[in-house]
Amino acid sequence: MGKYADDFEFERPTFDVKAQFDHSMVDLQIEGIKLEVKEAKYPQIWGVQQGGTISTTSTIYENKIFFGTADGQVYCLSLDGKLIWKYQAGDVITSIPSISEGKVYFGCFDGNLYCLDIQGKELWKTNLGDKIGAQPAVDGNKIYIGCKNGFLYCLSAEGEILWKFDAKEPIGSVVVFDEEKIYLACYANKLYALSKNGEKVWSYTFKSVPGAPTIYKDNLYVNCFDGGVYALTKKGEFLWKHELGTPVSQGRGPVVEDGIIYLGDFDGKITALTTKGELTWKYQTSDMIFAKGAIEGDKIYFGSTDGFLYVLNRKTGNLIWKAHAGGAVAVGACITEDSVIVGSWNSYLSCFSKSGELKWKFQASTKPPSLVNVQTKVEFNRKIIDAEILNTPLGQVYRSSRKDLQETVHTYGALSGTYIDLESKNYTGKTRRRYG
Repeated sequence: MGKYADDFEFERPTFDVKAQFDHSMVDLQIEGIKLEVKEAKYPQIWGVQQGGTISTTSTIYENKIFFGTADGQVYCLSLDGKLIWKYQAGDVITSIPSISEGKVYFGCFDGNLYCLDIQGKELWKTNLGDKIGAQPAVDGNKIYIGCKNGFLYCLSAEGEILWKFDAKEPIGSVVVFDEEKIYLACYANKLYALSKNGEKVWSYTFKSVPGAPTIYKDNLYVNCFDGGVYALTKKGEFLWKHELGTPVSQGRGPVVEDGIIYLGDFDGKITALTTKGELTWKYQTSDMIFAKGAIEGDKIYFGSTDGFLYVLNRKTGNLIWKAHAGGAVAVGACITEDSVIVGSWNSYLSCFSKSGELKWKFQASTKPPSLVNVQTKVEFNRKIIDAEILNTPLGQVYRSSRKDLQETVHTYGALSGTYIDLESKNYTGKTRRRYG
């Protein structure tokens, strides 16, 4: 068995993939050479498999911490990291719990929208017919939630379906709303504005899949998988686009505060822009950033799949401190009065002080971390490559395969430029020089 990714044989997962989204790749690194993708073809299906990974950002309510895991459990902890209760749902949970008036709402890959009381007792669940990956949006006594079947549902606080809107393509993003409209992003490359009765007001078409917009004053700010950040009016009129040059995760929109937009991208950059689209600063981490940042005072917090929680001065972009969470961080940080709480791919929820010292860790599950398995055809330089993406504790690894003398030969690369090194079944990282 070889030491590095180029000659390390991964064991192929034997259990079913829990498909969630359709994506297109933008670049691929094979044998240390970075290749630019000219065009990426749909569909590409990736999914989180069941495992102990913490797969949602935490929610704080009445001095309690709520979060979900990829083995289908919702946990409630005290602020000192002690288990209060846990609830077992039917499948993977990537839906951040929303809490309103003592009720805990979350979606699940089993197709159900769940409602629990604050003690963890199930009050009701409503099946919507397909996987639910996004956080429910609670608007008074109404709940908005999108589904992989392409429908946006509006439910009552008792779980009754009031109306639904057909977006035609899967919905993986949280829905946002203001006093008059609901804003919905979907995999038809569209952002819809709906009335509160579910009627279409307008739509805007992007070049790729948009994330949920962030509403700031009179405008909408949207990150997109085409590598752009867009500004639209609330009437759907285009204002400007800023090119980041690399995809930004769908799901949740950027953070906007005091006239500045903050977001992370798949190249590991944290970028600050003015609300006119002008660059303020950039900061480079070592791997991909998936989740929305969190702001407190003059600080902004971002997790990276390099395993670190980064804390930056949000005016200058200078690093204040960083702390390792023990595994890849693909969810957002949650801030309390005296702590910062973040979950990682290795199944631990970590609590840090405001200066970066570890205060406690909670192991959500003893099951192995979840795997992400992707099968896709990627077109670049007029050549079709079959690529498979495996998720390791170091992050995503790209594998291409070819037949050589009747044997299958695998080539591995990583978007982060990281080798895969196996020592006693534990992964460590070694820096790979990047080209191109």
